[in-house]
Amino acid sequence: MLNDNNIRYDIERVLKVYDPDKRLDEYFLLLMEENEKVNLVSRETSPSDLKRLAAESLLPCEIIERVHPDFIADRYLDIGSGGGLPAVPLLLAHKVTAAALVERTVKKAVALERIVKKLQLHARVVAKNFEEAVFDKTFNLITLRYIKLTDALLKKIFINLSLGGFFVYYAPTELETYKNLSRTFQYSSTEDAVVKSLTLYQKK
Repeated sequence: MLNDNNIRYDIERVLKVYDPDKRLDEYFLLLMEENEKVNLVSRETSPSDLKRLAAESLLPCEIIERVHPDFIADRYLDIGSGGGLPAVPLLLAHKVTAAALVERTVKKAVALERIVKKLQLHARVVAKNFEEAVFDKTFNLITLRYIKLTDALLKKIFINLSLGGFFVYYAPTELETYKNLSRTFQYSSTEDAVVKSLTLYQKK
């Protein structure tokens, strides 16, 4: 339910809409297998935690679809991908033709590459810092979840963002850069009263 900038959502409903074939179940299994070798998520992460994280990853889809129902996320970039959240849920939900998942820690990048390959996703894993990465084309959807957003980082993100494209930052921000192109949403699930925030930018 979208009410101005406040979202109250149901985890199971979001997953049913964007993952009708329940492919996320396979991803969760692969993620926890890899987590035995490399620290991708907390060892205390439960199946319900993974469902919540996946649903949170997919929430921006609903927001974007309400504003631009014809928007297609066909070129996707995720920065600081770790074990694949939010990247893998978004890749499973959209017909992405090209994607780059940037993860600077080599061990995590290799683990993520195995996950991507087993899920047969159209994505390449880039094992370097985003600041050092060079891309031949821009992306119309970019996400950032576990890295602090700075002015310098935001400016480089906008260089790599297509005109009309969206950048999702899964946290609030007080940056003045491109503030007129951003909107912050607060959200909480019907199962959890904890309120979180995400910031949505669109390049115009």
